[in-house]
Amino acid sequence: MKVIFAGGGTGGHIFPAVAVIEELRSLASSFEPLFVLGGSRGAKLLEKYGVPSRSIAVRGMPRRSRAALPVFLLRLAIGVVQSLGLLLRERPAAVVAVGGYASAPLALAGALLRVPVFAAEQNTVPGVATRWNARFARRVFLAFEEARGGLRAGTDAVTVGNPVRAEIFRGDRERAIGRFGLDRGRRTILVIGGSQGARTMNRIVREALERWEPGDGAQVLFQTGEADFEAVRESCSRIAPLVAPVPFLTDMGDAYGAADLVVCRAGASTLAEITALGIPSILIPFPSATDRHQSKNAAVLEEKGAALRFEEEGLTPEVLLRAMKGLLEDEERRREMGRRAKAIGRPDAARRIAEEVLACAGKGGGSERGDKNDRGAARKGGVR
Repeated sequence: MKVIFAGGGTGGHIFPAVAVIEELRSLASSFEPLFVLGGSRGAKLLEKYGVPSRSIAVRGMPRRSRAALPVFLLRLAIGVVQSLGLLLRERPAAVVAVGGYASAPLALAGALLRVPVFAAEQNTVPGVATRWNARFARRVFLAFEEARGGLRAGTDAVTVGNPVRAEIFRGDRERAIGRFGLDRGRRTILVIGGSQGARTMNRIVREALERWEPGDGAQVLFQTGEADFEAVRESCSRIAPLVAPVPFLTDMGDAYGAADLVVCRAGASTLAEITALGIPSILIPFPSATDRHQSKNAAVLEEKGAALRFEEEGLTPEVLLRAMKGLLEDEERRREMGRRAKAIGRPDAARRIAEEVLACAGKGGGSERGDKNDRGAARKGGVR
């Protein structure tokens, strides 16, 4: 039973898909995944999880330059033709469009060939691709209920949460302390910088840490990204034992396991992870995110008392430092924020999506039927 996933090459699209793939692997012995990208970006990340990938000739829609529109439309047409050929060759039981420009041709091709199509939206504001994919989808899986208002009336959508990889739940504090050289007796702030658009946030955090007093009983595990690693390490040398900068965290489960507080952007995958684990957070949304969706994502957690939100414009190191110290010194407030975060979290999102896709495949909805064991697994799981 083959299921084709399609989406952009960023972690925001790939990680939720990987979480669903993990669940499908556990439920269906015959399951084979394939991920379709719009280029080479993301292929190595998928390879890490044992997921083969293909690419089609499609690029993002130009938002400002009309001159680039003919090229976009030509590539889109080519992408649809390639998608049709791919589906005819692979004969999948279903297509899961997880957003991003690469998912649009696959959703249309699936509909034309009567392959069941599912769509997923990770943010509070549905993207252009999701709004397009929803036209052809049997069901749209939402991470936030707030996204429903951005879809056409009558769209079959269900709020299940954003899928989280299994490894996120396997974090271990003691292992993290040894791995990152942390002090067991200190409270830990995890800063997740280094991603796309995090340069300014990294600078604000770095300048806040330069004002840190060594006697505060806290320490910081700081993912800086390659570009900012040396600058952070040098600027924090005065309090080096209390700041552990790393270019990239390869085991986010352990990093979360050590964290008493997280400072990060407000991308959908990160928010899904910290809410599933029940970790309080300080959110600094990426101001250039499309439709300011990160700010709207963060607002949901802020309104429910699970996080503090600071817009990057106007945020100073002094303000951020006060917020971090204030939360670290108020254990009861952190616990309450953690409880509220966990109430938002949907740790079963990946399983729910996998069960529904498998149930559809088991009914023979696609061009390849699932086997009897797979259909039995879906029934046992209780598709909702």
